[in-house]
Amino acid sequence: MSEGIDSQKPGASECSGTQERQASAAGYSLRALFQSSLLYLSGDLGLKLIGLFLVPLYTRVLTPDDYGIIGFAGSLINVLSPVAGLGLIGCLPVLYYSYHGEERTRLISSVVNFTFLYSLAITILILIFGQPVFARFAGAISFNPYIVLPLITLFLTTFYYLPTGIFNMQERALAYSAYSLGLSLVGVGANVLLVLVLRWGALGVLWANLLTGAAGMLVTLVVVRSFYIPTLDRKKLGEILSLSLPALPHLLCSTLSRSADRFFLTGLATLAATGIYSLAMTVSSLVLMVLNGALTALSPHFYRRANAGDPTLAADWARLCTLFIFGGVWVSLGLAMMSAELIQILAPPKYYDTIPLLPFLVLGQALTGLYWLLSPGIGYKRKMWVYPVASFPALAVNLLLNAVLVPRFGAMGAAWAMVASTATQALIFGYFSLRFFPVAYEYRQIGKVILLSATLFAISQLPFFAVFWVGMIFKPILLAL
Repeated sequence: MSEGIDSQKPGASECSGTQERQASAAGYSLRALFQSSLLYLSGDLGLKLIGLFLVPLYTRVLTPDDYGIIGFAGSLINVLSPVAGLGLIGCLPVLYYSYHGEERTRLISSVVNFTFLYSLAITILILIFGQPVFARFAGAISFNPYIVLPLITLFLTTFYYLPTGIFNMQERALAYSAYSLGLSLVGVGANVLLVLVLRWGALGVLWANLLTGAAGMLVTLVVVRSFYIPTLDRKKLGEILSLSLPALPHLLCSTLSRSADRFFLTGLATLAATGIYSLAMTVSSLVLMVLNGALTALSPHFYRRANAGDPTLAADWARLCTLFIFGGVWVSLGLAMMSAELIQILAPPKYYDTIPLLPFLVLGQALTGLYWLLSPGIGYKRKMWVYPVASFPALAVNLLLNAVLVPRFGAMGAAWAMVASTATQALIFGYFSLRFFPVAYEYRQIGKVILLSATLFAISQLPFFAVFWVGMIFKPILLAL
């Protein structure tokens, strides 16, 4: 896994950076991008599918209340992760192609050193002083161990995306996939042992997450050791902070927006409703898993050509976006159409309330993928203030609708709030993306795909398809259209 990173060590041959700058950036190979997408996708999606097939076993040993605790703990980590890491590691890809050789090593090492010291201090402070705060909105969930374990996991996973970010910018899809797959296997193995064998319930899931985080920290240390130096380059650290800090309010808003539904359900509805909603979110996240594989392949392609000043990038990007949207709509449509059949296969009747939630959550996930697709142009132009400008209104919509809808409609109200907030963010972000990095998107083709998909979904909801075996046979035929 260290292949390709050794060249970034101090004293390594400087020809690698020269070759990188001189390499032709024009054009693209659709086959190469597709193959890279499959590699990026294979690790996460393969283990996601394994986890999905384990759902029938989990739902028989975990109660909806257990799922509620798990969903609350996951939301807690999502909300606090921007505070613990300041988004520095996430901003590394934006600057990766701006430096070469030893200068790139100093950039990465400065980020690693600062992030470690800062996140460790923040985690200790939250553990010491956070209990009274959590007691106000955690309901019946006790601080120790159900809050303490996720907080420790939060620190351990701060560097999870450092190796993936480096592998991605080096366009080493195989190494990226191997890293993701390896850690996912650790997570699945720990969950099988602690949840299915030892029957530790929600506590077993939290311990499995912590063990996976510890394994990820060890692997990260091995991966980065070949180019690590003990330095804090103030200039480079200041440059990346100038990118991450303006985006930090956005990260806080986005994570809170993604997690507010679980907080509202836990406080205003029931823990079982939180569990039902969490299971539905787990299934719907398959959409983002697929879209993330494609976007992971597209991002280094975009930044490499943009930094090289390739004048054909905008036209190529428009075509690639059309293909991305077609694939995303197709995956989303399939999951939304087959939601009833999928839940009946995966879970016992006590979880069937997830079925009406899934189409709405799938739509929200697809809108999040659209927002991701629009982000490279904003990052390249360094217009990081656009992120909070889009996420603040989205968070306001999310909180308002959850407060109004959850007490009356429960989990369905949370799903409606999620769709409205993700649509708000995508629309605002799309406006600024077109303004700062104009692209002549193929709106006619995209519109046809969306219109046809909406029609096919409406047809799939007719009473004829309500019978299980009828849906299993004829819904895939509709999807093939």
